[in-house]
Amino acid sequence: MTTEWLDKPAAMKLLGCSERTFERHAKAFNIEHRYRQQGRAKFAEYRREDVEALKARLAEPAHVPALLPAATGRQPTVRQAAADTRAPLHNESVVALVRAVSCPLPQKLGLTLAEASLYTGLPKARILEAARAGEIRGAGKIGQRRSWLIWRLELELWCRKLREG
Repeated sequence: MTTEWLDKPAAMKLLGCSERTFERHAKAFNIEHRYRQQGRAKFAEYRREDVEALKARLAEPAHVPALLPAATGRQPTVRQAAADTRAPLHNESVVALVRAVSCPLPQKLGLTLAEASLYTGLPKARILEAARAGEIRGAGKIGQRRSWLIWRLELELWCRKLREG
């Protein structure tokens, strides 16, 4: 079986991303590559199978909000949430946020306000209101930018109280 190799522009086109983004993904996911000499220049080529596997992996949602029951009894996927035009975030914002999270949300101990909103499915304003009122224990502003840090376990406890009460 012969392996098909793609040059960098073809691989970038297949993934639908910029050169720098492709290089980051290639490094992070160890996409097999080789170099082809053409005159004095060397050009990178990437295995088609690896690039297609990466494309499939990037298309998968990282997390489906699972704390609060949906009105239909079924949980919306991230794609469905992103397609919801009533949501304050647009498709690109949700996808960028999901991809930016280096650790899956259920494994993170501390969440930003945006991550907490994505994790619970609640609006950021509602979570911020609860954090300011002290309903979510341990939530507070940190760092130079004074951004909110919300402990995931405390957020889950607060959501459980909302569901029960």
